[in-house]
Amino acid sequence: MRPCLPVPRLPVLAAGLVAALAFPASAQIEYGGEPASAFVALAPAESIELPPVDVRVHLLEDLRLPKAAFRFGAPVELGLGLEDAGTWEPLPNGGRVWRLRVTAENAYSLHAEFSAFDLRDGVELYVYDDTRENVLGQYNALNVKANREFQHLPIPGTAVTYELVVPPAVEDPGTLTIGRMWFGYRDVFVHLKAGGGTQTKGSCETDVNCPAGAGWEDQRDAVMRLLSNGALCTGSMLNNTSLDGDQLFITANHCGNLNNAVFLFNYQRSGCGNGSAPTNQSVQGSTQLATSSGIDYRLVRITPTIPSSYGHYLAGWDRSGTTPPNTATIHHPQGLPKKISFDNNSPGKSGTDWRIFQWDLGVTQPGSSGCPLYDHNHRFIGQLWGGAAACGFPFDDYYGRLQSEWSQVQSFLDPAGTGQTAIDGLDPNAPPCPSPTTYGAGELGSSGGIGTTGWSGVPSASTGNFAITASGFSPNAFGVVFLGTTQTSVPTPGFTVLVGNVLQRIYFQTDASGAASIPIPVTAAQVGFTRTFQCVGRDPGFGGNLQGGNGVQATFCP
Repeated sequence: MRPCLPVPRLPVLAAGLVAALAFPASAQIEYGGEPASAFVALAPAESIELPPVDVRVHLLEDLRLPKAAFRFGAPVELGLGLEDAGTWEPLPNGGRVWRLRVTAENAYSLHAEFSAFDLRDGVELYVYDDTRENVLGQYNALNVKANREFQHLPIPGTAVTYELVVPPAVEDPGTLTIGRMWFGYRDVFVHLKAGGGTQTKGSCETDVNCPAGAGWEDQRDAVMRLLSNGALCTGSMLNNTSLDGDQLFITANHCGNLNNAVFLFNYQRSGCGNGSAPTNQSVQGSTQLATSSGIDYRLVRITPTIPSSYGHYLAGWDRSGTTPPNTATIHHPQGLPKKISFDNNSPGKSGTDWRIFQWDLGVTQPGSSGCPLYDHNHRFIGQLWGGAAACGFPFDDYYGRLQSEWSQVQSFLDPAGTGQTAIDGLDPNAPPCPSPTTYGAGELGSSGGIGTTGWSGVPSASTGNFAITASGFSPNAFGVVFLGTTQTSVPTPGFTVLVGNVLQRIYFQTDASGAASIPIPVTAAQVGFTRTFQCVGRDPGFGGNLQGGNGVQATFCP
C-alpha cells in the first residue's frame, strides 16, 4: 500500500469527454463540443500547402542516432495567424468563425505548434482532418499557459483544418499564431494503435502488466510517454523530501525543450500481450528546472494539475551512488505501450553514468530515451540517454547517474534540506494522514522502580518511520517495544508479553539522561493502519524490573 500524504490535497476538476485517438487525447487538454462547421454550411476555407520535406535526410539522421528520441516529425516554419491567413465568416447567431486548412503532400500526420496562443473566454478552437474522423478540441482560454504557447496532438493524413469559433459577445478573440507545423515523415499511427499495434522490432519486449511486472505497479505509474519536438521519449515522476506532491518529471536532455510537451499517463496494455492501452489521460506543458547536456538529463515541473483520476505516482530515489545488485527499467520503446526490462546483475560505473552490460529480459529502443533506471529497492537512480541495446543485441546501455546530477537538482528533490541520500516514493492522491498523537508523562503507568515515563507518537517524515520517544527511564536502561494488532495483556516480569499478533519486536537503550528515540520501521502493508504497541523497559539497576505500557495506538505515516 502506498504511504499517505502528510498534508491534504486540493481536489481536481474533470473536464469534458474527448475522442480516443492513437495519440493521447485528454480531459485536461480538451473540453469537448463540436465546431460550428458541423452545423452550419460554410464556404471552403483558405488552404495553404507546406513546402516539400526531404524525408530521406531525416531518415538518414535517425540512423545516426541509434538510441535517442523516436523521431517522426520534421518542423516547417509557418508564422501565420488570424490577421494574415485563413477565412472569416459570420454565423447565424451573430458570432464569427475563422478557418485555415494546411496541407502537405506525402505527410503521414500534421500538427501545429502555436507560438502565440492566448484565447479570450468563450472562444473555442477545433482541429480536424478532411473526413472529420479525427476531431480535437475544444481548446479554449483554460489551455492558455504563462508562456502563451501550445501544441496539439498529431492528426493523421495530409491535411488539417483549424477552426476558431467566436461567440457574439466577444469582439477580440485574442491571439492565435501557428509558429510551425510538424510534418509526419514516419507513420507513428502504425506503432501507436490503441491496442499497442504490431511491432516486429519490439518482439523481445515485455508488457509492464505481464507477470514479470508484478510488484512494480507504483513505479509503472510514475512512468509516462512524452511527445515533444516531433519525437517520442519516456520519463518519470519523482518524489521530494518535503513530500508535498510536487509534479517533478525527469527525462533525457536530448528529448528537447518540454515547455509545450504532452505527457501521456497509463499508456499500457491492460493485460500481458493483450488488452487495450488507454490514450485519454494526458496533460500539456511544463517549466524547466535544471538540465545538462553532458549528463543528458532534464528536470521539469509539469504545470497543469494532474487529475487524481490518472493515479500517478512519485517515484523514490537514491543518490548515494551505491551499486545495486540488479536493476529494472520501465519505458515506451518506439512509443509503444509501456514495457519493463530487467538486468539481473549489477550495473557498472562509467564516468557520470550507470552502464548496463546486458539486459536479461527486454531491452531499450529509440523512444525509451529518458526512461528511469530503478535499483533493487525500486528507487530511481538514473535516466537513459544512449547505448547500443536492441532486440537481438541486449548489450551496453547508459543511464546518467542521479549521484552525478545531484548538485544541480538538489534544491528540487531535497527542498527540505534534509541531506537524505535516499527516499521512498509517494502516492500524491492518498488520503491525508491524521495529526500526530502525543502521550504525556505518566499516561502509560509505571512500575518496578523505573519511574514515570513520557511517550510521544511522532510520525517522522524525514526517515519514513513511525518514531516514539521515551523519557524518565534510568540512564543506560534497556527496553523493548512490542508492536502488534491488538493488546491482550500487559507485560509481566520475565518479558512475558501477549500483544495479540506480534508484528515487530524492537530493542533499545536509553542515553545518559534516561531518554531514547525509537524508530519503528513501517512496512507497506502497515502504512495507513492503526496498530497497538506496548513498551517494556528493563533496568539492570533495579534487578530486571519492567515498565509496562497500557496499549498505545497510533496511525503510521511516512
